[in-house]
Order: sequence, then structure tokens, then C-alpha cells
Amino acid sequence: LHKFGNVVEVHLLESGEPLDAVSSDQLQIVQPQSMDLFISTYCLDVMSETDMHSTLTLAERTLKPSSDSKEIFAGITWGYRDSIQTCVMTAVWEFLYKFNRKRVGGCRPQMLEPYLKSRGWEVLECKRTLPDSFPWMVSEVICARPPSCCGLN
Repeated sequence: LHKFGNVVEVHLLESGEPLDAVSSDQLQIVQPQSMDLFISTYCLDVMSETDMHSTLTLAERTLKPSSDSKEIFAGITWGYRDSIQTCVMTAVWEFLYKFNRKRVGGCRPQMLEPYLKSRGWEVLECKRTLPDSFPWMVSEVICARPPSCCGLN
């Protein structure tokens, strides 16, 4: 990431708690309402429900209250209706997740749109991408605005 200079920073959160990135009791890694874009790719599908909601809260807190502020989330989703390969792979993936999570890296298929909408996010676009090869899992990519940008907060 060095080629991006001071535009991009990477920080390890020792606690593993997403909200520690903006907590007031320590040095703030991310200033509240300081970003135009929040991107999370294939992260929410490995998080617990609590951590996932903490990450959504982090996005809400760090994005500027502007109609230009957006988030982009991507993750694996259910592919039962898309093709024979994605149907079979989704069933196998869910079985492995239930009985041997390490085998699938702790990832689980999700539908992110309902999580966002339940928190008041405005979903601008939601796309499903079909795989070209193994592991034959469908991805969901969502662009949305947090409630503070939509007049909902």
C-alpha cells in the first residue's frame, strides 16, 4: 500500500473490536465523519453478528454526513437459484460451515441488504456476481449510504 502514500493506512486492532477504531478512550485511528468511502470486502461473512453490527456502526460513524458518502460491501451469498454449480457448492459450503467451519475459513453466505436496510441504510445498488471457476460461490456487492447521509438519523 506504500504507493498510495498518506491516502491509505492499515492498523491492527489488538482488541479485535471494530469500534475501538473510533473509541474516545484511546488514540483514534479513524476520525468520526472523516471519510467519503468505506469499503469492506469479504469481511462481514467471517464475523460474528455482534462484530458485523459493530463494523456497520463504525462505517456509520466514520462516513461524512454527505450525500456523496458511500460504503461498498462485498461478500459471499447463497447461490441456490443461479446455476447447478453454485447450487451444489452453496449446499456443500453450508454443510461445511455447520460442521467444520475451519474448512471454509469461517465464511458463511449472507444477504447483506436486509442488515443494511434494517439499520436505515439507503441501498443504492446491489449486484450479484457469478463465479467463473471453483469454488463456485456467488458474491453480492452492495453500494449504500448510511442513515446519517439520508436524513434518517
